[in-house]
Amino acid sequence: MEEIPKHYKKYYVSHKKIKRIILNMGKKYKKKLEKGLIQNTVKHADKHRIRMLPPFLYNDIISHEIKKVNKFSENKYNEILKNLVGVYKELKKMRCNSELLENRKDIEKVLDLIGCDIIHFDFYIQKNFKIIMKLVFFFDKIMNISINQWVLLSLIKEKFCNINIENLIVYLSFLYSSLRLINSNEVNDRGKNNESKNNETWIPPDTFERTSNKFLVKLDHIIYTKVKIVKYLPYLIFGLSNDDIEHNFMSLIEKEKKKKKKKKIEKPNIHQINEINVNLPISKIRNDEENKDILNEKKLKKSLKESQQITSVYFDNKDATCFSKRILRYENAQLIRFRWYNDNEYDHNKIIFIERKIHHEEWTGENSTKDRFELEQKYVLKYMNGELNIRNYFIKKFNKKKKELYKIAHQKNSITGQANCVDEKKIKNLEKKTKKNIKLANEIQKMILNNNLEPIIRTSYLRSAFQQSTDNTLRISIDTNISMLN
Repeated sequence: MEEIPKHYKKYYVSHKKIKRIILNMGKKYKKKLEKGLIQNTVKHADKHRIRMLPPFLYNDIISHEIKKVNKFSENKYNEILKNLVGVYKELKKMRCNSELLENRKDIEKVLDLIGCDIIHFDFYIQKNFKIIMKLVFFFDKIMNISINQWVLLSLIKEKFCNINIENLIVYLSFLYSSLRLINSNEVNDRGKNNESKNNETWIPPDTFERTSNKFLVKLDHIIYTKVKIVKYLPYLIFGLSNDDIEHNFMSLIEKEKKKKKKKKIEKPNIHQINEINVNLPISKIRNDEENKDILNEKKLKKSLKESQQITSVYFDNKDATCFSKRILRYENAQLIRFRWYNDNEYDHNKIIFIERKIHHEEWTGENSTKDRFELEQKYVLKYMNGELNIRNYFIKKFNKKKKELYKIAHQKNSITGQANCVDEKKIKNLEKKTKKNIKLANEIQKMILNNNLEPIIRTSYLRSAFQQSTDNTLRISIDTNISMLN
């Protein structure tokens, strides 16, 4: 990991200094306890005396340090954002002016430096959080009390703890992607199709064939790892294209500009006061701006979420047949799980992915596979119990989608005046997919019923994925906040 910049040091929490203050305070506190002054303070509580109690004493010591960390964090965040915006503007100029392509290497260096800045910034936040909590525990030990939970609850509300560093990495990833497009000469007259392909939203395949390698990464190194990945492989955010990320980036820039304007309005100078009075009251100006913000947010149909919550329910029987075969890595060992993405508010139409993973040994020459199909949540229990007519279910879905395709074709016919605008390839692919889903659903259902499989364990985690939206060959995913419920 890169060395921490020296100028950061003065903005860290003064650990040694505060430790000395706590030690001195502890001595005074013990003397007061012996004299019974603390008990009197509690009995005859008033504002002045209450402030002499340990929680308030610690708050007085640390509040200045927290303000320092908050201020630095806010300024650093704005600085990184400003640098990202600067690179974004340069890249836009390059797209329009081919003469500026010579600056590509310089821009890459700038992006690398921004990446380092993000890494250092994350380290700064984590380190200061740990220092503050260490000091709390030290304070508890010296004072023989316990205020660490109280401090923790107040600390997580502080500005520096709520800075979205991950989104900065998403924007960094977007800029690296834009630079890669320029480097590969795709942003020109001949490469317009490639650029449009790059902006496509990723559609997950029904069958995955992959050889996977797994590694454990320390939590402290997650941001570092992500920054290093995005230089070579972009973020893959389900449901978002590069255009959507760019749109989010631009909206964030606008929000930051408005925040600065609001600060100026809140602290007007003598010349500005007369102008404001002539036009509208400040409250009305604020309300108008807030309403505009709400409208802009509504326009942003797709919000930016760096990581996606994935929840899976794994099936097994009392003898742990599936688990045993998978652990022993038997050839053709199978695993069944029901998976959903993001929150599940028990919506009947929520899509649940029914998945089957099959392990193949290397000597077979086959790759391990993962097949899945979609099922609305309202049908899941019936499917598990063998009560759902699988064939009828998928045929109904097929006919519904087929009607939609014919409807689209009819609309095209009325506009263009041409006949037979129906996409036969799509219908054939849909038919093929339906047959495959029927077969897969029957096989999984039989496996559940024949082996007395039932939900055994539920896993949940946040996944950040890195992959080209047009290519499924290589994918890196980082899972954090992993939890298991039995």
